Amino acid sequence: MTKNQCHGRFVESFGRLHLAQSLHDAGYVCAEPLIDNGIDLVAYSPASKRIATLQMKASSKDRYDVRRKYDGKVDLLVFVFHATSANPGIYVVEYGEIVRDLIEANGYDKNSSWTREDNAGWGGTINKNSRAKFDSWRATPERWRALLEATR
Repeated sequence: MTKNQCHGRFVESFGRLHLAQSLHDAGYVCAEPLIDNGIDLVAYSPASKRIATLQMKASSKDRYDVRRKYDGKVDLLVFVFHATSANPGIYVVEYGEIVRDLIEANGYDKNSSWTREDNAGWGGTINKNSRAKFDSWRATPERWRALLEATR
């Protein structure tokens, strides 16, 4: 394993722990599937018995990555920025919402990175155009409840 691969796994592990804590603070529990087939975590509400599938992207910076392969596969995308810090930024959004409000709204869906057949997607760093959108997707207990208690 290279140094970069090791760092990537370290960042992902920290991101997963921060995500689990965020869900716990909102009154949910989570489980990690034994096999990763695009679902990183499953969130469960003991009160309502609702389940949601999550795809997490963790970064040591303010980087996001949206892949077309997750369309219809997961309920929510979760981004953990600055995952190795004590105070990461955690953001949660439905797949269709991020495609509509970030990818399509900025014309990224016209880029060959998004339209190609193999591992198509779009990613980047947070900038002035995307900061307000991500701020609206901050993973607060209220946002978790609004998304996780929605009829699925």
